[in-house]
Amino acid sequence: MIQYYYTKKEWGVVMEKEKLKILEELRRILNNKNEAIIILNNYFKGGVGKSKLSTMFAYLTDKLNLKVLMIDKDLQATLTK
Repeated sequence: MIQYYYTKKEWGVVMEKEKLKILEELRRILNNKNEAIIILNNYFKGGVGKSKLSTMFAYLTDKLNLKVLMIDKDLQATLTK
């Protein structure tokens, strides 16, 4: 396993490159609106922001005029309250 150590400035450059890759892939996916996209937000640990992330993602995809179906399997039912 290779480990990389970055300074704070270098880490920012690495993260910007990763963000660009993610944005390019997202644009590619969103341009093909005939396909269903299934995203599972599944963490077993509590308090990691599952409901917040899901809610924000649904909000943003709605703003892009995409149809969104959210299924809340959380016992606390945070999304459906």
